Amino acid sequence: MEKIKLLDLNIKNIVADAGYESIDNYEYLEKLGYTSYIKPIYFEKLKTRKFKKDLNKVENLIYDYEENKLFRKDGLELKFLYSSKNGKRQYFFNPETQKTIGYNVKFRMLSKKSQENISSAYGKCLRMNRSIQVEGAFAVLKENMKLRKLKVRGKNRVLREICLFCLGYNLNRLIQRGKTNKKGTTLPAVSVVLLVGVAGVLYGIVRTILSDTWKKGIWFCGTGTVLTVLALLLCAGWNNTAYYPSVADLQSSLTIGNSCSSPFTLKVMSYVSILVPFVLGYIFYAWRALDLRKISGEEMQEKDTHAW
Repeated sequence: MEKIKLLDLNIKNIVADAGYESIDNYEYLEKLGYTSYIKPIYFEKLKTRKFKKDLNKVENLIYDYEENKLFRKDGLELKFLYSSKNGKRQYFFNPETQKTIGYNVKFRMLSKKSQENISSAYGKCLRMNRSIQVEGAFAVLKENMKLRKLKVRGKNRVLREICLFCLGYNLNRLIQRGKTNKKGTTLPAVSVVLLVGVAGVLYGIVRTILSDTWKKGIWFCGTGTVLTVLALLLCAGWNNTAYYPSVADLQSSLTIGNSCSSPFTLKVMSYVSILVPFVLGYIFYAWRALDLRKISGEEMQEKDTHAW
């Protein structure tokens, strides 16, 4: 953070995971004038019914700043015992559980403020961007590049090893971008597929409605439907975007990568997908064979031949 401050960058918001929540980090951000978007450690548990009903949890206690008193939600007052040497932490006695509780007033106040920040609409957007931009890179380093444990000791050696992995990650991204296009995005191609599919469906429907003799609408509508669905699936899977964002926890949003089955199941389905063109060819052949010879009125009147 000190190096970022020296670079004179216009950074106002700090987004971090629950592992960075501490009174030192909160006070440091407050001192430098940053807005904290740090996820509290018990942020997920705070939403559960069991956690909310536990009146003895420190997170559920109510502190009176004027009289230095601590209460439960049902009104039970906890007896004040003493303060720490630096005065930042107060200790209270719970008469129901017969246990001593440490309560850091400044930490609870800053943690509550950070919780309000990440629960806002802007905070949710920041957390989603962090999950997409940062967590994805960490996942590739840990899973694909097997960076589970560092093999060296010492800050300089650790920094060199991490930089080498990051260099390899960036080179891999650069190669992948070169395979798609110079801008590194495949969305224009997907957009073309989507437009062609929608146009095919609309053309097939409108032409069939306007013309009584035109009978080929199924080919345009069928092909257009396949292209449209394919474009929607590519939007969700090609760029590893979250097709079902989670409101409770953005890091738990569903993507193609974390919502698919095991590697064995994916391998089997890959082999099965090879049969899809044959299935489509069979459907085309069967429909074509049925459509070549029309059913006549005489055949409709026959009683013992067909059950129309």
